[in-house]
Amino acid sequence: MNGQPVVAAMLSKFYAWDFHQKVGLSADQMWRQVQSAGYLGVQGNWFSNPDGSSPREQFLWDQYRLFFYGPATQDIGRSKDAWSAGLNTSQGRALIADIVNFHKRKPYLLFWLVVNEYNPDAMPVTQYRPVHDYIRSLDPSRLTGDIYVLAGSEATRSSLYQIGGMILPEISIDQSSIPEHPFGRLLGELLLQERLWQQGYRFVRGVSTTPIGEFIPMGVHPCGDHRASPYPYVELERWYLTQVALNARAFEVLWGPSQTEGGCSPSQTPWGSWSRVMEVWNWQLTLVRHLTSTLRPVILSPTSFARIQNAAPAFEEPSQSNGFVYRGVYAAQKQVSGTTYVVVVNTQSQDLQNVVVPVSGSAAVDVLSGERFSISAGQLRWSAFPALKARILTVAP
Repeated sequence: MNGQPVVAAMLSKFYAWDFHQKVGLSADQMWRQVQSAGYLGVQGNWFSNPDGSSPREQFLWDQYRLFFYGPATQDIGRSKDAWSAGLNTSQGRALIADIVNFHKRKPYLLFWLVVNEYNPDAMPVTQYRPVHDYIRSLDPSRLTGDIYVLAGSEATRSSLYQIGGMILPEISIDQSSIPEHPFGRLLGELLLQERLWQQGYRFVRGVSTTPIGEFIPMGVHPCGDHRASPYPYVELERWYLTQVALNARAFEVLWGPSQTEGGCSPSQTPWGSWSRVMEVWNWQLTLVRHLTSTLRPVILSPTSFARIQNAAPAFEEPSQSNGFVYRGVYAAQKQVSGTTYVVVVNTQSQDLQNVVVPVSGSAAVDVLSGERFSISAGQLRWSAFPALKARILTVAP
């Protein structure tokens, strides 16, 4: 940004709803939490007024120095909807130009979405790309992209990444009744991004993570404390550290509980009590703070994490028969200012036995927890590496 590398931590589906009221805090208290965690920007549709003022976008910038990003195809406040006119028609393009020209000189604008939650199954990439390129031509100094629904074949998704810009797949931790599948989707998409980078394509790598799904999660009764914590803290930590290990720079959080709808008492949600929801909220604040402060030099280092090929149990990608299920340990390392960082990821939902990661050094320290581990004969060893767990470690010479 302005010639400087940044960790793009972003928050979606949050600002336009009254989440703070549901948990007994003021809006200012919530925004201060977002600001202190190191979030760079927030996402939503534009809510500008017909008189030319932009109250929400401008207010968040003025008060908290939070950027804003939204679609170039819809400005709700000014009733500008290029979708209705047809995105690739002359009328649709005129509306897009109006939206882009209105916002592009504002200090709060971070980057452009084309439509937000683009679905390649609903709109072919061949129709999407001309809209993307047109927006880019109107404001070439900013990235253009989308938070896209993880759909379509690998070839379709590859063609979307090849367009370039800020292209982040939207993946929910609680989107499947099979525990391994959400993480498998995350890991699979990050590996696809890695392969495309190795082939020379350039785009912002990262993921839009949904810690708690929008509305009512799959298979969960709409009210009651049936799902007090949809997963332990360690699982959310694994999601972020896996992104770090695969060289992500953008980390969006889609905050689903902002959109709770009817049917529950004030103290209940589809995910349990609001205090339980706040527990997950605080988890993600802690982890985003790690990304934007503790791990910032690691993420922004121009060198890349490289996979440690002979870690054990061996890393196995899914076969056609087991879908999104990965096996074994994924390990990667990189050098940052003379220090070796190693990320170790248990890809399974069960403990892994006899984990071995080859590294050169005398000892290792977990960056986030401070735990120390000895290195013997050039190997980090764990007799049991916990389920859902990931660690990032520094290695002493």
